[in-house]
Amino acid sequence: MLVPLVAMQFSDKVDWTLFDFVVAAILIGGTGAMFEVAVLMSRHAAYRLASAIALLTAFLLVWVNVAVGIIADAGNTANLLHAGVLALGLAGVVWVRFRPRGMARTLAAMASAQTLVAVIVLVLGRWEAATLTMVFAGLWLLSAVLFWKAAQAQAASRATP
Repeated sequence: MLVPLVAMQFSDKVDWTLFDFVVAAILIGGTGAMFEVAVLMSRHAAYRLASAIALLTAFLLVWVNVAVGIIADAGNTANLLHAGVLALGLAGVVWVRFRPRGMARTLAAMASAQTLVAVIVLVLGRWEAATLTMVFAGLWLLSAVLFWKAAQAQAASRATP
């Protein structure tokens, strides 16, 4: 958060308000706190990596949408399609209570929803936005695969006496 503060001293192109700094602090702090919880949830490296990727993806999705917007300008309501993906994820995480198999399914559903957003964006004729949206879908899917590996490892460790 020091970068924009320093940049504001030397350029008129960076113009953050107190609100911008508060939002950044909440996003960065919240993401870090959620990762700490994820680390406590499992000892499996795949679970931790999946959590890190999912949290970083959510952070970047919010950050880019708030800063400049993905589908259109930052204030355009079309960008709320991405909020729907995040809401699906939040509901899924609460529903499955952070269990790896459920997390894998939740992240796969998020990847599917993000892909649907990309299709909608393509219909709107925004090729660049659709490409970026598919990058986010790929990151959700990567996280889902890693959660699935964590679920398999957890099941194997339970089966071993």
